[in-house]
Amino acid sequence: MRVAAGWAVWLLLAGCSRAAEPPARAPQPGAPAVPVVRDLGPSSFGGPETCFNATDDNGNRLLDEGCDVRQGEVHFMIAWPEAAVDVDLLVTDPSGSLAGPTVPSTLGLVLSDDCPRAGAACNGQAFESVHLDHDDVPPGTYHVRVVVLDQGPPERPLLVRFGARLPGVGVAREIEFSRFAREFRMDFTVEDTAIVGSTSE
Repeated sequence: MRVAAGWAVWLLLAGCSRAAEPPARAPQPGAPAVPVVRDLGPSSFGGPETCFNATDDNGNRLLDEGCDVRQGEVHFMIAWPEAAVDVDLLVTDPSGSLAGPTVPSTLGLVLSDDCPRAGAACNGQAFESVHLDHDDVPPGTYHVRVVVLDQGPPERPLLVRFGARLPGVGVAREIEFSRFAREFRMDFTVEDTAIVGSTSE
């Protein structure tokens, strides 16, 4: 199994770039608390695949392949640096059914990796992965929620990498959560095995 050396370097650089930033401020009354989201464009890709960073590093539209992460025609994944922090990846299929770790959603989505909650099987990595367990991609809208359950020190931002694979499209984002912004939602719509749009909030 490959070690995520590149992931560690990315975390180090990210931490340095934020060292001088002021602590997160509370949102104005009535304003929604939303995390900072950065789209990672094609310039982020092209290198060798790095394990457990939820990113298609080599640009072949597969997330962390060769890293014992199960793949699918629809695949969502998150990864973050601190194993003591609990982050959930909640994916609902177009029928409205949630992907579970032991029972697939109605249309075949499976929470195939739930780390570090799964314990020794995670090898110290913090990531979650949801994939479609068959080749036929059901059309409709897939609803995704990334939720920070326990963030640890309240003044420190938490960086979570998010990756998605759907027919014809790969998505890579970095989500910066704070103690005030602890959830991010995204919708991905698939029609006739071709993605036609995505929205987020």
